Amino acid sequence: MTLDREAHEPVDILVNGKVVARGEVVTIDQKYGVRISSVEKG
Repeated sequence: MTLDREAHEPVDILVNGKVVARGEVVTIDQKYGVRISSVEKG
């Protein structure tokens, strides 16, 4: 899998094309993850 972001860059988290949260890319034990920093209301 290839990401178009580097670790610690901001990302939007989408469900069905709608932004539901925002976070940043992290790496843990050579695997990618997302640290959620905020959740959208609504």
